[in-house]
Amino acid sequence: MVMGRREEDLQFRCENTVIPNTTEVEMLGVILDEKLKFDQHVAKVCRKVTQNIAVLRRIRNMLPFELRKAIYNSFIIPHYNYCAETWHFCSKSSLNKLEKVNERAIRFVFKDKNTPYCDLLKQLGRATLAEERAHEILGTIFRILHGSCPVSIRDLIQRRIYQRRKVNTTKYGLKSCRYYGPKLWNSLPDSVKSLTTYAAFRKALVNIELEL
Repeated sequence: MVMGRREEDLQFRCENTVIPNTTEVEMLGVILDEKLKFDQHVAKVCRKVTQNIAVLRRIRNMLPFELRKAIYNSFIIPHYNYCAETWHFCSKSSLNKLEKVNERAIRFVFKDKNTPYCDLLKQLGRATLAEERAHEILGTIFRILHGSCPVSIRDLIQRRIYQRRKVNTTKYGLKSCRYYGPKLWNSLPDSVKSLTTYAAFRKALVNIELEL
């Protein structure tokens, strides 16, 4: 897979064998495409969740609320959270698609077709998927600053938290954790940034409206 700008089709060989080009590849469950748009990965997530919802709807009248809630947390939420910091910067249409699919899942939990999506989220004690991904990114920043993150990730992001953020291109540079993470962190109140335990920090994020 060739990434970045190219003016001509490139052909690669290993000895006398031509290696076929591809526009996307799946690595550890995440579909990477040559433009890093992640639309195909989001489509895969939406398909899996939709299939789960279709199965659960057939037996929803047999399941009490607490069990439907547990199923949602155990079998649907993990699809949204897996490597979410990697594909968070997908297209706006893909982000909207994820929220729509999640809305259908939550309406399954409550068996409610009319209450606004945001109100149902509050009843579950959850935020939108976009906000929860931002919380995960901030959680990574917290762990970096407290020395509980791999060195490779720490070195990528830590120095950018304390200096003016610069990017090589606004098209791609603004859509990266090393720019977006420090930006989110520096927008937090000092009272939240000064917390010393991860549990207290994540709890405090619930009551903060982030600039996504």
